[in-house]
Amino acid sequence: MLADPDVLPHEKLMLRSAVEDLGTPLERLADKIKGDPFDDMALWFALRAAFVITSHTSPNPIIERIRQDLVKERAARARQGRELGSKKIDDVIRCAAENAWKQDPALRERRGKTAAAIADEVNRELNRSSPLKIRTIEARLLRHSRMSG
Repeated sequence: MLADPDVLPHEKLMLRSAVEDLGTPLERLADKIKGDPFDDMALWFALRAAFVITSHTSPNPIIERIRQDLVKERAARARQGRELGSKKIDDVIRCAAENAWKQDPALRERRGKTAAAIADEVNRELNRSSPLKIRTIEARLLRHSRMSG
């Protein structure tokens, strides 16, 4: 059996100790049920119960590391999804603003008026459950103008 390089030496000792602690009671159980037609199943249920109890009563650094990695992975996926959604919103706002500025170049210097002029179009295009407020569109226009200018 290959050793897991991510398992630290003290974690290996803890796991080995846990297995030894379970060993004697399981051996006694195996002796008691020897000859029973369901002895394999009884041992399996005993092992499962021991694992469940142990996992809820004592800290397992390996399981904790797996949980932490899962939390980090989920957070990264959520952040990536938000960034993609935010980029789409910015693209829709930028496109609507550029169209509005082509029709009325004076709007380019007036972010609030631009936001008010494009709000309906932006919200229709995004089809969100909660429409973007004019102030939000204005803030995104301002952010866009700082990044591009």
